[in-house]
Amino acid sequence: MRFLFLLILPLFIFSQPIDRIVAVVGDEEILESEILQSMQMIVLQNKGVAPQTEEDYGSLYHTVLEDLIQTKVFAVRAQMDSLSITDEEIAQQSDFYIKDWIQTIGSESLLEQEFGMPLVQIKRQLEETLRQRLLTEKLQASFLRNVQVCRTEVETFFYEYEDSLPLKPSALHISYVLCENKTDADQNLIAFEKAKKVLSLAQSGENFENLAQQFSDHAETATNGGDLGWVERGDFPSSFENVAFALSPGEISPVVETSYGFHILKLTERKENRVRLKHIFLATSAFDFETEHSAVSIVDSIAIKINSGDLSFENIALDNALCFLSIHDLGTIPEDQIANPSFWVARRGSDFQAISRHFSDASKNLETGHCSKTFKVRDGAFFVYLHSKTPARKYNLTSDWATIETFALRYKQERLFGLWVNSIQKDVYIQRFD
Repeated sequence: MRFLFLLILPLFIFSQPIDRIVAVVGDEEILESEILQSMQMIVLQNKGVAPQTEEDYGSLYHTVLEDLIQTKVFAVRAQMDSLSITDEEIAQQSDFYIKDWIQTIGSESLLEQEFGMPLVQIKRQLEETLRQRLLTEKLQASFLRNVQVCRTEVETFFYEYEDSLPLKPSALHISYVLCENKTDADQNLIAFEKAKKVLSLAQSGENFENLAQQFSDHAETATNGGDLGWVERGDFPSSFENVAFALSPGEISPVVETSYGFHILKLTERKENRVRLKHIFLATSAFDFETEHSAVSIVDSIAIKINSGDLSFENIALDNALCFLSIHDLGTIPEDQIANPSFWVARRGSDFQAISRHFSDASKNLETGHCSKTFKVRDGAFFVYLHSKTPARKYNLTSDWATIETFALRYKQERLFGLWVNSIQKDVYIQRFD
């Protein structure tokens, strides 16, 4: 069974007509169903990983109860301090959690089955939980915003807890390269921009025949340097011929558009009413762009070139300026955060999840200087490139001052906040029931 007894028990209790008061904070009651629902939410946030023993279950139950008591104490204090949370703040987080849970469970109906209530009721109870949590965070931030640490405190903290600090996690410097799906209008623009870049290369002195072999989408002529042979009037559309017959021998035309795509022409000979041409042809969607140059095939071909050593990552933009890729350097990411959705949401927003959810799979066993397999997403396709990997190590004051300063500040904040919580709890009526 997917969630073992943890989810079976809450569903059973939710169906019972009688609920039990577990604690009272001020004039607020904490019901057992609240605890069970909170436990259920924790399981969903952990992607379905539930306590495996009765001891683990009891420990989680106790932890959730104490958290609820503290949250309600904070709610009383927040009301005294006139702190509030907007509906927009709650709705934003609620939508994120609901979407994440549905993805974990598989569908809205399965989520309703797990909670034993309709989605609208799940959302309503989640919003109340979030309101109290956000109030707690705002209250905590209000209390701690003026807490600081001096250099001596940081050094004292480090020397006292140096052996207890975790290792600095290994980190990956990664980028992802995305090729977006395009509409027909986009494809026409892509082909035109590609033609302009190729024309610029030709005008700067690059060998026309080599450019045709490298960039032309007309396979029959690309292999022989773009040679079209002798052309007479009536062989091609008028827009093509008007430019072709106006050229002088050796002259290169501007970009010419026809219903087939875009052309760059070079006149090599002229005889009476005939001209001999070489051309570079850039196809639009009319030439089955989607099949020949789909986002997946473009990304695949680039990754193969990089992994084989035929192309450096630094030259992607130059070599593939014609594919209209977007290259995104994500910087150095702690390896233990690669698969953390919250980490990416905080950095890039919730819409980034469609891409970031593949990062863990993409970076697994990835070698430095290589690309991952291609991942297809709604808007196109992408791969991940590993620039470098930094192994885990111990923290030191020279290289990691900012991080150690954060540790020291957090330690001081938690200590002061704990003392403050104890003081405000004395002013609030709290009663626990066995």
